[in-house]
Amino acid sequence: MQHRPIVRPDTALNPLARCVLAVLGTACAGLALGGDGERARVQPAFDRAAIPPAHSSRIGSHNRTRAQLAIGTSRLPRGGATLAVTTCDDAGPGSLREAIGLAAAGDTIDLTTLTCGTITLETGVLATSASALELDGPGETLLAIDGNGASQVLHHQGIGLCLTGLTIRNGMDASGYGGCLFTSGNLLMDASTITGCTAGDGSNAYAYGGGVDVIGNLTMVHSTISGNTATGTAGAIGGGAYVGGDLSAMSGSRISGNQATSQGGFVGGGGAYVSNTAMLDLATTVADNHATSTTRVAYGGGLQAGTSASVRYSMITGNTVHSGTSWAYGGGINLGYYGDDDFDRSLVFHHSTVSGNTATSNCESCSINGGGANAFGSIYSRGSTVRDNVVALDAASSGNAAGGGLATYAPGNVDTTISLVDSTVSGNSAVGGSTGGGIGFGGGLVSITGSAIVYNATIAFNSATTSGGGIAINAVHGAIASSSLFANNVAPMAADVAKVVFDPGDATLLGDHDIVMQAGADVILPVDTLGIDPLLSPLADNGGATATHALLACSPAVDAGANPLDLDVDQRGIPFVRNAGAAPDIGAFELQAGADHIFDDGFDPSPCP
Repeated sequence: MQHRPIVRPDTALNPLARCVLAVLGTACAGLALGGDGERARVQPAFDRAAIPPAHSSRIGSHNRTRAQLAIGTSRLPRGGATLAVTTCDDAGPGSLREAIGLAAAGDTIDLTTLTCGTITLETGVLATSASALELDGPGETLLAIDGNGASQVLHHQGIGLCLTGLTIRNGMDASGYGGCLFTSGNLLMDASTITGCTAGDGSNAYAYGGGVDVIGNLTMVHSTISGNTATGTAGAIGGGAYVGGDLSAMSGSRISGNQATSQGGFVGGGGAYVSNTAMLDLATTVADNHATSTTRVAYGGGLQAGTSASVRYSMITGNTVHSGTSWAYGGGINLGYYGDDDFDRSLVFHHSTVSGNTATSNCESCSINGGGANAFGSIYSRGSTVRDNVVALDAASSGNAAGGGLATYAPGNVDTTISLVDSTVSGNSAVGGSTGGGIGFGGGLVSITGSAIVYNATIAFNSATTSGGGIAINAVHGAIASSSLFANNVAPMAADVAKVVFDPGDATLLGDHDIVMQAGADVILPVDTLGIDPLLSPLADNGGATATHALLACSPAVDAGANPLDLDVDQRGIPFVRNAGAAPDIGAFELQAGADHIFDDGFDPSPCP
């Protein structure tokens, strides 16, 4: 999968150079500027009538095409002035408001010497058109710029903006375009926080970014967007952040406790809505965000991405997506849109955890997918754990719920393969409606329109109300599994492996060296499949970045597997080798030899009943 280059700030550089590299290192991806002076938002194709219109004329004189932006960045000053803020008064000599008014392209506004703790805005928003502008504070816990609940804090119509060591909070934009901050270009947040902001006052049609509305790319380094709200009567897009280009969040960044809500329209991204590519890396957390639509479709409780997403060494947890009467997709994260099948999309997890997310609906009759993650494209997981997620319909519904942990779906020729390598899917559930034949299938995972490829993976202790508590596989595309175990899942029919309920004919699972405790009569298994209990320990921290099910020493999975991808280590990574015995073990966990049975936390999985 191709990603745009990410420019990581170098602490050896001066603040201005770091800012310029971060916000001007690439053109403002995802920015579409119409010739009539209006900005065009990237919107889902499934429901053109519900698409929010472009912002009217708020970009002002900074309307440029992508080509103009790319050319312009190479000509911007690289050594502007430093404007010192010496007072925490809202206005007057030495104030932040004065510095903002004087700022030109390439300038740094220095707030590092302030000791007051808070600058409270009493005379409205701070507005500037200076490009490559940096606001440099003493630390996010030492200085806050407070909108006083009455106005947006900063309205920036330049190409690039950097926030360093600051908190921006308590902003309000009644029109719905960034509760605390709007920028027409790229934004870098470096050790900064945006919190307690609101986009929309209840009378606005659309809300973009409860905390921030970024038309270009958003880069977060050790930064937080939390506790923000976007509310629109016709649509809410990005409870914490709306990003018109790409999102890169890294180094312990956090998007949490944000909400996107709409009574009558589309909702996308309780935490963040990203038009293009989203990348979460290096201990980034997306947690406890909510996307709720009363009457229309809702996407991505934690994160909604348009074209691709990558989650590395990070966590998506405790998010919810809900629709009162319509579809809901991706409790933790959703990629793409229903009906938008113009190109392949990919969602990738590396050594990450997707846990405790929910996708729910009270619809009379609809389909909802992906309690943990849903993609209108493909999903690839390596060294990751998907656990305790739920996709569920109200009991009064006659609708269908698919993929408690992971789900993919797309019509046409779009690739919707789910691939698991050295990964665990555990404790997830799919709950269909209880009225009129509602169906719940694929409690752990399901590719409704594509294939599944499962190598050295553990799919266990998931549930579904109809069939395929572990996995449901497409009858046309089938699935491949090698050295993987499907066990202790629960469903009235075909508890561990089932075919997708709607598909005619039999489904074929190809592969070798697998354990499948219970499969449907219409599922054809490899001839060497073992139908026995693998004797798994509870999901726990057994070392490594993600939780795993350890094998008891007497497990029939020990030394009974294969290593089709020639992996060096099991799901936990170094030092847990993949082949520690006479042969690799089946599943994501490899029982280590000798003293290595006892892991760093003192847990010894070796006793047998």
